[in-house]
Amino acid sequence: MRIIAFANGTASIQDIHDGHAMHSDIGPQKEARAVYLLPSRLSERFAREQAGPVVLWDVGLGIAANAIAAIEVALEHNGRLEIHSFESRLDGLKFALNHPAEFPWLDRHAPKVRALLEQKEWSEGQILWRLHEGEFDPSLAGASRADVVFYDFYSNSGVSRLSRDCGLSSRTTAWSVLTLARPRCARQ
Repeated sequence: MRIIAFANGTASIQDIHDGHAMHSDIGPQKEARAVYLLPSRLSERFAREQAGPVVLWDVGLGIAANAIAAIEVALEHNGRLEIHSFESRLDGLKFALNHPAEFPWLDRHAPKVRALLEQKEWSEGQILWRLHEGEFDPSLAGASRADVVFYDFYSNSGVSRLSRDCGLSSRTTAWSVLTLARPRCARQ
């Protein structure tokens, strides 16, 4: 792993073996908002009264940019949120935690991320965040069916399983495509 710096002052991590960068050159936080938060309408979900928490499946935790962005929106709107992050490789997140100058947004949330890594769970107020280490397996989320799926299309973590459980073809890999079928994955 190595840090790559972008012209706008943000940074990401690059795998030295395959050359893959975890984020685009807009940076992890802007990418999380543009690709995941805005299309999911998470802010609007928190603005409406709900019987239970918004359940988010975060498939491909990476360096936690998407999950942290969702937590920030929940805190801003006093929303109830239950996140289930699935990740088979935690080395990127651990690496990023050790570089606070390059990832100040992550450093602000370091205590909760470290608790998540150590205890596989973090909670505060109306927010619960669980880590399911290994390949994506929706049965690990227990009875919590997804209201929203943040799918990192670079993750190979269970594409066929996610597609099957949501009634999609196995070649569906992009989060934007999965949002079209979200009602199939939602609570019934």
